[in-house]
Amino acid sequence: MKVSSDVYDVSMMIEAIKEVQAVLNAKKYGTFSELDAEVAKTLNPYAPYGDGFERFRMSLTKDAASSSDLQKSCTQMNLLCERRIEDCECSQKDQINDILPFIRNTSRIIVHGSGKLLALAIACSIQEHEGVRFFICEGRPSRKSCPNGSGEALLESILETPEGLRLKDKIREYCVIIPDSGVASIMNNVDFIIMGAYCVTEHGGLVHSTGSFQVATVACSRNVPCYVLCETFKFSHIFPLGTEDLEQPAESTSVVPLVEFVPPSMISLIFSEKGIMPPSAVADEMFRFHTAPLAAWKNK
Repeated sequence: MKVSSDVYDVSMMIEAIKEVQAVLNAKKYGTFSELDAEVAKTLNPYAPYGDGFERFRMSLTKDAASSSDLQKSCTQMNLLCERRIEDCECSQKDQINDILPFIRNTSRIIVHGSGKLLALAIACSIQEHEGVRFFICEGRPSRKSCPNGSGEALLESILETPEGLRLKDKIREYCVIIPDSGVASIMNNVDFIIMGAYCVTEHGGLVHSTGSFQVATVACSRNVPCYVLCETFKFSHIFPLGTEDLEQPAESTSVVPLVEFVPPSMISLIFSEKGIMPPSAVADEMFRFHTAPLAAWKNK
């Protein structure tokens, strides 16, 4: 199964929506099929990054298909794009506001990943909760995007956030990079795990970088909750049963995979812009805008 192995965030969805807006305003369309084909063509390059882009297309065009006034529908679609951009710009704040009540001043938390959403969540937590400690997994083996490991990349992203710039000394005091091999030795001393995501599968499993499965396995054996921060556009129509079902990126040359699968049984909660949900609720969220995985536009 082909999955994205890049670290990306909601800014990619905003970029895609703005490209769709440019298509809507480019010319007057004679038929809905012509309009739909152009929108589909615009979103097609984003298909590897999750099915959220296809669901966006379906929600955008579902009313226009039955409308007798195509130009009016284009205007309404533009308004929907504007609202979606506003929602996207607020989505990270919503996710962080959801997870902050789970964090206390005395919390000890293991973090695995390098996304900007994780970085912002950590920076806001340190700002709101004096004394909280984050143990950041070093994230080896390194990749072209993270030559020193995902842990160093995450720490740099934390320091680049507005909160991180103000709290630089506290960030370095409260965030410690730990070797991946040391996760088990400190698991009994932490309150929960926070991980990012490349994507979340339809049955609630996690696709993420090397080390995710190890961290989740140790956490599960110690009854430590494992939380995932992930936008809903990363929810994907795939059902891997294990890491061996995932296609590895081209730069993967060692016996250690660069992309791993974590079963839904090891995930406690998923924090998305739509709220807090258990892994079993992912399919319900995706079926709200159900689309066929083999839709014709994806094959063009």
